[in-house]
Amino acid sequence: MRHIISFSTGIPSAIVAYLVCKAQPDSIVVFADVLWEDDDNYRFLTDVERLIGKPIVKLSGGQTPLQIAENEGFAYVPNNFTATCTRKGKIEVIKEFMQEGDILYLGMTHQDKANGRDLNAPIRNWIKAGVTVKYPLIDDNIEPHTLASKLGLIAPKMYTQGYKHANCGGRCVKQGRGDWVRTLIHYPERYYQVEQWELKQQYKQMIRILVEIALYRSISPIYLIIAKISKLYTIVKKTVNGVNVGVTLQQIRNEYEAKHKHPNFFDLVDEMNGYGCTVDCGIGNDRELKEVFA
Repeated sequence: MRHIISFSTGIPSAIVAYLVCKAQPDSIVVFADVLWEDDDNYRFLTDVERLIGKPIVKLSGGQTPLQIAENEGFAYVPNNFTATCTRKGKIEVIKEFMQEGDILYLGMTHQDKANGRDLNAPIRNWIKAGVTVKYPLIDDNIEPHTLASKLGLIAPKMYTQGYKHANCGGRCVKQGRGDWVRTLIHYPERYYQVEQWELKQQYKQMIRILVEIALYRSISPIYLIIAKISKLYTIVKKTVNGVNVGVTLQQIRNEYEAKHKHPNFFDLVDEMNGYGCTVDCGIGNDRELKEVFA
């Protein structure tokens, strides 16, 4: 039986690594790298290695989230509901490392529980692989940011920029509009890269729609074409009258630029507030887990 900690380069999983390594000196800390983290996250990883007194095992599938998405399908666009980067870049990579009988420690917090995250999803799915999942921060009622401060850990700079997480250098496909605006402000080149990629994927979607109409309908009503194109997949969604509606990164940028004012980063509203990666958020959501453990 091995004690394995999934480290994300975020504060909660860092504290879990500290606590478990202190209690179980032979513990192994692993980091599934999707090759998209901010440089300061890797500085933080080094700080955590010094804190726990051992190297962190680096794992990787060798692809960024956008590369994973392109390999998933012709015009696939990941988002909060379907993120193959979580499944292929995180869950599957860690699963290959795990052995039957291992205990996997995750950085889920009381805030995750309060936000309604399904804490049983990782437990019931990992048990299929003979792995037991534990949440030390919840079980021992620990507030990770407070303890990190006492330990002298300097958090990744993205936390100080208002992000709710420190994943993927501000390009997490599960983040909401607020964090995307933060990326537009702090890392415009990263924002532009993903915006252009999303547009390219949408062009592919439109081509597929037109080809399908040409092949299967000799005369297609114009309203049908408009309806299909209006439902192109997007990375971000917003809630309108209780319904999730897609909004492109280009639209978000245009809205921000039209306002001509600097927002309060910490007051920006996120309709979607779930990151669901292996890191700090419990190895994905139930759908992503079932796809791996089916």
